[in-house]
Amino acid sequence: MEMCRDAKKHLPRPKVGDFCTRAMEDGFKDACFALCQNEKPVPRIAQACRAAAIELPRPTVRKWCEHGYRQGFSGTLEGLATYFQDAPSDGDKKAEDEPPAQVEKSEPVHVEEPKHHHVEVKSDKAIVRKIQITLDEETLDLNVYENQSAEEAVAEFCGQHMADELSACIRQLLPTVLDRMED
Repeated sequence: MEMCRDAKKHLPRPKVGDFCTRAMEDGFKDACFALCQNEKPVPRIAQACRAAAIELPRPTVRKWCEHGYRQGFSGTLEGLATYFQDAPSDGDKKAEDEPPAQVEKSEPVHVEEPKHHHVEVKSDKAIVRKIQITLDEETLDLNVYENQSAEEAVAEFCGQHMADELSACIRQLLPTVLDRMED
């Protein structure tokens, strides 16, 4: 993959190049699937590079992961922008009137992260503990109800807010929630 050729030269090899390549593939998939479904492509760079944030050397791995994602995402938008213009869009003419997404090669793509859908779960159980969780720069409440374990509360929260990354969400949140519940 030429987009990550320089990353493959950085030490530690092949770790840096592998993170770049995987993120580039994720960027491609995120843009391609959205375009194929007649939706606006929204980058999910935070989810794609979440694992890279904890890998050593931290700034290097994360930087090349983000580079790979941006290259894959913007390359897909560029390559497929005109392809999907001619396709009919479920009976409405709005997609034909909108100009194609323009991506400049010199600057990285900066698009707003998607807002998470808040699903209100009405429960007749009392809230025992309310733990604030920051998810993509948005503060959300994780509610622990009576007779509910921390594991169940985290699984419910992750199912509502990050259903597509459920296992990663649980692995990351559970230790934090357990620590906060002990306080």
